[in-house]
Amino acid sequence: MTQVDRRTVLKAGAVAALAGPFAGFFARQASAAPATAAGPTLVGVPDLRDGEIRLALPRGFSYRSFQPAGEPLSGGAIVPGRHDGMAAFAGPVGTSRLVRNHELLGSGTPFATTPPPYDS
Repeated sequence: MTQVDRRTVLKAGAVAALAGPFAGFFARQASAAPATAAGPTLVGVPDLRDGEIRLALPRGFSYRSFQPAGEPLSGGAIVPGRHDGMAAFAGPVGTSRLVRNHELLGSGTPFATTPPPYDS
């Protein structure tokens, strides 16, 4: 039987500890399975509101935009640009309330100047 001294064991442990983090450099490159199917084909789809193509969607999908920036709201204010969020909430008698958020930059007030500032 071959005897192993303490110094040999410590050297082997040190080499293993130092080599561990670098093992990836010496490992074989992993090979992923080839893709079997591509995602859906996207095509330009006309907006149901005005026929303009604004989005590419899978075949069979449709959309309708509403109130682009610059158009008047029912209360007289103008729809601002920089839309960045929207949520729908339950309204009275089975209706929904749509709340849109817009980022307004500059020193002006973020509220409409004609009362009431929000649609009713």
